[in-house]
Amino acid sequence: MAASPYYHESCEEYDVFISFRGSDIRNGFLSHMQNELDRNNVKVFEDERIERGIEISKALKLAIGASEISLVIFSQGYASSTWCLEELVKIMECREFQRQTVIPVFYNIDPSHVRKQLGNYSDAFAEHEENFLYTPEKLQRWRSVLTKTANLSGYTYVSDNQNESQFIGKIVSCIVKKLAAKNSMKSRDSKLLDGIYKKFTEVVSSMKIEPQVELGSRGKGEDGNSKQGKNGLDVKVRVSSTV
Repeated sequence: MAASPYYHESCEEYDVFISFRGSDIRNGFLSHMQNELDRNNVKVFEDERIERGIEISKALKLAIGASEISLVIFSQGYASSTWCLEELVKIMECREFQRQTVIPVFYNIDPSHVRKQLGNYSDAFAEHEENFLYTPEKLQRWRSVLTKTANLSGYTYVSDNQNESQFIGKIVSCIVKKLAAKNSMKSRDSKLLDGIYKKFTEVVSSMKIEPQVELGSRGKGEDGNSKQGKNGLDVKVRVSSTV
């Protein structure tokens, strides 16, 4: 897997990043979701959702890249926010380059409206087309990520006939299981790297050379020869002769 440009070594790591339209769900569904995640010791990126422009901040991009899972909550007003759409672009890039897990949640909206940009999403794009008349590639990029995300396996909530608490419980249970699987894989990779290092040092010691091995994570894009494990773990080897 190629080194990712979406992660920086100084950025704190998170279990879950939640993408949402604040005005739609902040004071109800979202707060209940965050409380349940916190109760299960899931570390969530806390975003105050102050939308001050079209482009999302560098810190937010780093937080997305530093998260194991992105939970995308589609609501009626999600597509009207260019901030949310740019955020979703970054999330789907991380899914492609980092194999980040992305879970869509359709909150009181038909998934087909997200997938095909119908209803409120059609209205939102009619407005975007006026505002971004000279950047059609941006509009196409937004449409593409909406369709791709809506095609992923996710959860649909309709408030009229579903119990919110049970619905949130199912999502959190899924997240906890996925995080456990990811952590198990990281543990196996770590043991594998320990074995490789031990074998390597045995070989180079017999050759009278001094190895310098660095173990990193998530492909931080440093110079040097490197091999990368299944979960983005880097093994960098520099050999200097003492002969």
